[in-house]
Amino acid sequence: MKVTKELTDKTMIVKVEGWLDIQSNKEFAAFMSEIPVQEKLVMDFQNLEYISSSGIREIVSVVLRQPEGTFSIINVSPSIKSVFEMIGLDKKISIS
Repeated sequence: MKVTKELTDKTMIVKVEGWLDIQSNKEFAAFMSEIPVQEKLVMDFQNLEYISSSGIREIVSVVLRQPEGTFSIINVSPSIKSVFEMIGLDKKISIS
């Protein structure tokens, strides 16, 4: 897994690549814990190949830190989007 960040205007874009699973979720959690609450936080999953339940748990922890309506996920593959829809996360945050 590879995670990078980019600040544009008042939006923090976090790009996640590879697999977000039990083996990489601690690295992801540590990376995200160093990012303060943002006016707008966008996760770009264009190159995310797989997410496990432990990865989803880390995404939810990020969502809970952000004020409502300030977090979104973009470029989600159909297979990963279906996982978010199954657990209802698509009703809590913007996923496209």
